[in-house]
This record gives sequence, structure tokens and C-alpha cells, in this order.
Amino acid sequence: MRVLKYGTMGPGSAPHMVEACAHIVHACPRRARYAWSQVLDSLDLAQGVRRLTLPVAVVAGTADRLTPPVHARELAGALPQCLGLTELPGIGHMTPVEAPELVTGKIRGLVATYVTAGDVQGDVQVKEGA
Repeated sequence: MRVLKYGTMGPGSAPHMVEACAHIVHACPRRARYAWSQVLDSLDLAQGVRRLTLPVAVVAGTADRLTPPVHARELAGALPQCLGLTELPGIGHMTPVEAPELVTGKIRGLVATYVTAGDVQGDVQVKEGA
């Protein structure tokens, strides 16, 4: 748990948050985690990110050891419609676990501003007041 916390969480994260992170990580089969690490090792988003034409908000923890804030700043600078970068002091890589209200608030704000019921396709439905 200490190694997992060190690599993925902020130094002040609560034990229940570290346990939630461990549950997420260990629920993924080891072979899949390894395969994904190989994908990430060769991933280069430099050109692709410049072609995104939708509004994006970037959220990053200042204590993120896996993708340090410098990467979030570069990403925010490269996105054509970046609505801003929010840096969370002391938060690690698992921002949705450590700061769920802020992350979901950002998502809800984007949805409320940019998604209409007509934009939703398939089985997904937008509920009033959701």
C-alpha cells in the first residue's frame, strides 16, 4: 500500500482513498496492466491533441508522480479549445479518487455548458437535474 500510495496518490491522501485506489488497480488483471504500460510507453499525443475540436478542461495534481504537472501544462497549451488548467495542490495521479467533487464538478460544468439532449446518441440519456 505504501508503494501504491507513493506512486499514485498525494502525500496527504486519506487511508480510505488509498484503499479505493488499490481496489481499482488490483481489479485490473496484471496482464492488462502490463499491456497498458506498453501502450503508454510509446504513446505520443503531441499531434493528435492539436486536432481536438471540443472544449476541454485539464485537471492535474501537483504531487502527480506518474504524469507530473509539466505535462498537464504542455497539454493545456497544445489544446485548441482548452478552457483552463486546474492544478490541485498536494493531489497525486488519482485526482478522481482524491478530489472527486472537483473532478465531477468540472465534468458537470462542461456537460451543462456544451452538451444538449440532442447531442446524446444510443442508449445514453441526459436526465434533467442530473
